[in-house]
Amino acid sequence: ARKAVASQLEMKAIEGELNALKEKYGTDRAKLAQETMALYKKHGVNPASGCLPMLIQIPFIIGLYTVFLKGIMIDPTHLYSFVPQPEKLNTVFLGLVELSEKKHLLFAFLAGASQFVQAHISAKNMQSPTGPAKTTQEEFAQAMQTQMKYVFPAMITVISYQFSVAVALYWVVSNIVSIVQDVWTRRSLLSKTQATTVAPH
Repeated sequence: ARKAVASQLEMKAIEGELNALKEKYGTDRAKLAQETMALYKKHGVNPASGCLPMLIQIPFIIGLYTVFLKGIMIDPTHLYSFVPQPEKLNTVFLGLVELSEKKHLLFAFLAGASQFVQAHISAKNMQSPTGPAKTTQEEFAQAMQTQMKYVFPAMITVISYQFSVAVALYWVVSNIVSIVQDVWTRRSLLSKTQATTVAPH
């Protein structure tokens, strides 16, 4: 995630050079794409790196869906011989909400809302391509950004409503952690960049 934030800041830093390329090559999209990729390579920037944190957590989400879709049960044959089988499982979160409960509107809304805030903060700090011409990579990044901001939160809300509270709780906690991490990392990297800029050579 830190790498993704650093990449976003690097994209902002080369925004002026990207706009200069657009002015220079105009509607020659092939040449513009070639020069843009060369510029990315020169500065070590990857516009699509922000998608990686989302992909990493997919296996965990699938695991959650599988566990809570089948219900919370203990199969003693899956336990080690030295692990006693629990007589009762407490699946009430903080004594307030039953984790296996489905169609919980409040938690579904919180999951979608926190995802929207997280995507909004991330998108606000990303470079928005400007100028008359956009490269294919920029168009793809912009489309992904729009989907992450509006479509994905709606999907999360619907999915969280259909599955158990545990899945929605995962999204809420994950999004809150991501928001705090994004803000803290961005401030940290910006402070470091500014300190390097003002430091005497």
